[in-house]
Amino acid sequence: MIGCLGDDPNGGVLRAALEAEGIDCMALATSQDVPTGVVLIVVDDAS
Repeated sequence: MIGCLGDDPNGGVLRAALEAEGIDCMALATSQDVPTGVVLIVVDDAS
């Protein structure tokens, strides 16, 4: 995984979940300057 997480609770949870799945997180940086981005994706079967 290549990316950047914030040094916040969301970043910690995401990193732990990726590692628990066996994903290599050596290239996953942690930023002290910005929070971890969060997005809500809604899928509707009707569309």
